[in-house]
Amino acid sequence: MSNMGAFVKEKYEKFAQYVLNEEFPDWSYELTDCGGICIRESKIVYIDKSYIGRWVLVGKEHILHECAHIKTVSDKEHGKEFYKEYVRLLEKFMI
Repeated sequence: MSNMGAFVKEKYEKFAQYVLNEEFPDWSYELTDCGGICIRESKIVYIDKSYIGRWVLVGKEHILHECAHIKTVSDKEHGKEFYKEYVRLLEKFMI
């Protein structure tokens, strides 16, 4: 399998930091092996590092997905509020 177009670690982290700086400047991120999660108390978005090496668009969508949880009511909820925020972030950073 070719890795052409793969999201290398440096660019993955740079994109995550860019999104946070633009939208949520008081938040930070950490890469994790345990899937993505947003922790409001510590203002940290844990981003699954398994997306490193995958297609760039897939990695960006994952980062934006996790960031969308920052403005939504529940970390586990994927309701209307979540999708409105997720689409807003997709429009801003992917189009």
